[in-house]
Amino acid sequence: DHDQGCHGASQYRGSGHGRTVGADNAPYPTQPTQPLDSAVMCGRFVATTPVAELASLLGAVIAPDDPLPGPRYNIAPSAQITVMDRRPHSTLRQAQWGLIPAWARDAAIGTRLSNARAETLWEKPSFRDAAARHRCVIAMDGFYEWAPPRPDGPRSNAGRPLKRPHLFTRRDGAVLSVAGVCSLWRDPADPAHEILTTTIITCDANAV
Repeated sequence: DHDQGCHGASQYRGSGHGRTVGADNAPYPTQPTQPLDSAVMCGRFVATTPVAELASLLGAVIAPDDPLPGPRYNIAPSAQITVMDRRPHSTLRQAQWGLIPAWARDAAIGTRLSNARAETLWEKPSFRDAAARHRCVIAMDGFYEWAPPRPDGPRSNAGRPLKRPHLFTRRDGAVLSVAGVCSLWRDPADPAHEILTTTIITCDANAV
């Protein structure tokens, strides 16, 4: 159910501009010089555009009861992220990253469902109902991919070579509009407890 990289499942593909970044998110002066690690899924992304600006850009309203997140530079699965759906109108709301299918008895399944491959979306029981019923757009300013460790690259405190993160953005710096699907999950032990969850749809890298 997972993708092999945070590739071009967005309306706008950010592969044209990559920067290597350090732990403090400061860019290194080099561009990626080797293939990125294809075993890594889309596990981190950046969201710095204010929600009010996203609403203007996407022609959406903001869900009145949802908190407005500030800029974040290292968003990981299980975090609350901003999605836009059309229920009934284009609305920006917060959803938990990691889809929990409506039929799931345990919320823990969401930790394994942060990505969905476009090629198999309609085949996977975890995603096909959400794909049919509740599609969304996930706004981000960039995403990370990791290059394999190099002998001359950064090392851990124990001296082991580390993978190097690369931040990918649009060439023009605009927001990436990424395809996703959502699922509203109700806890079987407490039906009044509802969680809106989401996953990022990914596909093979392309030239956009």
